Amino acid sequence: MTNMQQPPEPGHHQNPTYGPMYGGPGYPPFAGSAPQGMPAPYSPRPPRPPLSGRQRTASLVAGGIGYPLLTAGFWILSVTLGLLVLGSVISAVAAQIERADRGSTGGFERVLAGLWAGGIWLLIVAALIGALLWLVGFFVSYLILRLSGVNRPAGTTWAGLGVGIVASFVISGVLWIVMTAFAWMFGVRGDGVGWRESGAAYGALWLGIAVIATVAVGAFSWWWMAHSLRARAVR
Repeated sequence: MTNMQQPPEPGHHQNPTYGPMYGGPGYPPFAGSAPQGMPAPYSPRPPRPPLSGRQRTASLVAGGIGYPLLTAGFWILSVTLGLLVLGSVISAVAAQIERADRGSTGGFERVLAGLWAGGIWLLIVAALIGALLWLVGFFVSYLILRLSGVNRPAGTTWAGLGVGIVASFVISGVLWIVMTAFAWMFGVRGDGVGWRESGAAYGALWLGIAVIATVAVGAFSWWWMAHSLRARAVR
């Protein structure tokens, strides 16, 4: 009878570099970490538990408060800085024109300089208020998230701000179309027809919708980013 070939015992024909073929038939299974040169066994990453009720509420509140403050501070600061630059350019151009005209008495330059000297301090104060609002909005959001145990409160604030800016850009365009159509339907036009009767109500309605939309966008953006950046479970 022909002798059947017996399987090699463990240790036979081993690769001198990588050692025994762990995990194959007749060989010992993996135990702990894989030997040097062998791929490590698959270990799934721990899941991310959902936000707790406190964390969910904190993210909504932080976005609803922080995003309007950040938005208001940004626009106030941007507009005032733009006016400061524009006023400086106009003043410089007016001074050059007055100096180029030798017969001029410099009256226009003096009037413009007086107006600029009085208004520049108002613009500087407004710029400081805008910067202060921005900082208050950021730190209020950070503190609310941190005290409620939300993972990465600073990162959640920055990410929520980015999402909120994009969402606000889209929503503001849609609202502008809707409110423009509303104004034409109800006779609110810039040519004076119905403006005195309904212009104030239209402006108040527009402002109210803008405030509500900003708060809603901030709350949703902060909740979404807090959900996306939540920590993984500890094994």
